[in-house]
Amino acid sequence: MKYVDILESDEDFNRDYGRYDASKDEVHKQDIHSTRKPLMTLKIVNRMKKMRATRKLEMCQQQDIMQLMYQQPSDGGGDSGPPGF
Repeated sequence: MKYVDILESDEDFNRDYGRYDASKDEVHKQDIHSTRKPLMTLKIVNRMKKMRATRKLEMCQQQDIMQLMYQQPSDGGGDSGPPGF
């Protein structure tokens, strides 16, 4: 297949495949004269607080698991190798 053949089949190039296209964005489009910042409502602040608390809890749980994984083995519980060595 030649490069010219690839260029002639523009079907794949014209599909968007669900990707973000800034030219089609109507929600986040801002006017050049708009100087206001988006408002932080209490709903957004509470959601951020819950996310931060959840992230902190997950980090504590992950730290506990890591401590169990990498702690020094106890003296009586380990395998000392094959007998006679």
